[in-house]
Amino acid sequence: MKKIYLIFFLVFLLFIASFYFIKLNEETIIKVKLYPKNITIYPFEEANLSVYVNTSKPIDYLIVTLEEKNSSLASVLFPSVKNSANTSILLSLNESTTIKAIPDSVYL
Repeated sequence: MKKIYLIFFLVFLLFIASFYFIKLNEETIIKVKLYPKNITIYPFEEANLSVYVNTSKPIDYLIVTLEEKNSSLASVLFPSVKNSANTSILLSLNESTTIKAIPDSVYL
């Protein structure tokens, strides 16, 4: 009978440990949306944006999206960003568009 209780106890501990390891493996994903202002970007022209991210823990992925009127113009994914990362972003658009104010920094 003690062996059965011991087996149940070990299975229970394994169950609890699995939640702990799942929590450790969670990825931190930060999404930043930029709403630029009064700038025209022509086809295949590049726009340099600067984003400053200040967080309490490392970021696994930083997704930066350039948007206009609820439609995404461009999106860039950066893996493994460290705390307080200063990230330079290069966006390339495929068609001519006029967009409104690119902020120098985004604070999270």
